[in-house]
Amino acid sequence: MATHARTADDDLVEFRGEADRLARVHEEMLASVAALGPAMHAVARGASPQLARATQAQENLYDRIDAQFGLLDSAAAGRRLGSSAGRPGNAALQARAEGRLVALKRGARLYFPGFQFDADGRPLAVIGDLVQTAAAAGRSERGLVEWLGSPSSFFDGVPPAAYLADDPTAVAEAASSAFGTAW
Repeated sequence: MATHARTADDDLVEFRGEADRLARVHEEMLASVAALGPAMHAVARGASPQLARATQAQENLYDRIDAQFGLLDSAAAGRRLGSSAGRPGNAALQARAEGRLVALKRGARLYFPGFQFDADGRPLAVIGDLVQTAAAAGRSERGLVEWLGSPSSFFDGVPPAAYLADDPTAVAEAASSAFGTAW
């Protein structure tokens, strides 16, 4: 079996690859700073470091929900509901207005977490119960979605959303307990 002796050319290729990767990371960082600067300046009295960290943590949570369960725009959610209308998003918006689905607003768009649909595309019945429980406790729709998508001590560090289809009663009971807790 022949072995390949490492040459200076090999080192140069590896170095150039790493340099290219670092240049891309640097460009991404500059683009982020360029976007964040004006946004933070537009906030009344500026954004505190705590507010910036909290906003980043919230966006990271939404990215994790998207990666684990999917975040569907209204048209995709409407199609999942079975709508074949010219504007399928209206079906998802109607289901949300009726309290059968929840959505997150990111930027100017609404996104429907995929965890609230069964395998056939129907909204899970427990979502309506959770919407009512959250509302009765003064929780917002966003707060409910964040609770469903966050690791929970009720489920050994797993997000409650992972149990919606298989054990909706446990999720409803956990929500009642979590939302009814007064500190």
